[in-house]
Amino acid sequence: MKPSGNAPGKVRVSKKLVRSFLQALFEGKLTESQKILSEMEGKAGKDKASQKYLEALSGMHYVYATDDKDSLLMTTLRSEARRKRRLALVKEIKNFSSWPTVDQGDEGFYRAWIDLFKMLPKLPEPHRVKQEKDATERLH
Repeated sequence: MKPSGNAPGKVRVSKKLVRSFLQALFEGKLTESQKILSEMEGKAGKDKASQKYLEALSGMHYVYATDDKDSLLMTTLRSEARRKRRLALVKEIKNFSSWPTVDQGDEGFYRAWIDLFKMLPKLPEPHRVKQEKDATERLH
């Protein structure tokens, strides 16, 4: 999200940098995506929401880099049905994050996932998914 005031729960991380990070990650440019993540860490707000947002992005980077096939990120990227269902996932995350038992400071974590799902159609096909499709096509 664009930097905003010091209101609690507002994430102060540049969406432009987030998009650049995700694009580099999905193109398989892991070193570049890590540099962008480090840049975001230096520019982000020090509030809990912004830090939780960065933690979520860092987790996405880790599971993508390690190809954790059971993670939400990788199962979503590999499943066409889940990719198409992304807006429903956004709604589910918003509903869950508003439960009274969820710490308001954790909103940044959920916001990162919402931003990912909203940006997904504008991002390149993840290189891991493309490689798997290409390998499957070569077998047939």
